[in-house]
Amino acid sequence: MTAVVIVLELAVASRRAQAVDVAIQRLRAANMQQWDSTDETVQRLLDGLRGMGAPATQGVDPAE
Repeated sequence: MTAVVIVLELAVASRRAQAVDVAIQRLRAANMQQWDSTDETVQRLLDGLRGMGAPATQGVDPAE
C-alpha cells in the first residue's frame, strides 16, 4: 500500500513539475515578445528621428 501511495505522489509531483515547466516556457515566450515589440518601437522612433534629421540620433547604434 505504501508503494502505491509513493508512486501516486511521484506521479502528481511529476505532473506539477511539467505544469511549472510549461508556465515558465510561456512566461519566457511572452517576455521575448514584449522585448521584440519594444525593440521594434524604439527602432521606429529612431528611424523617424533620423528622417527628420535630428542631431540627437546621429551616431546612435540601434543595436545597443
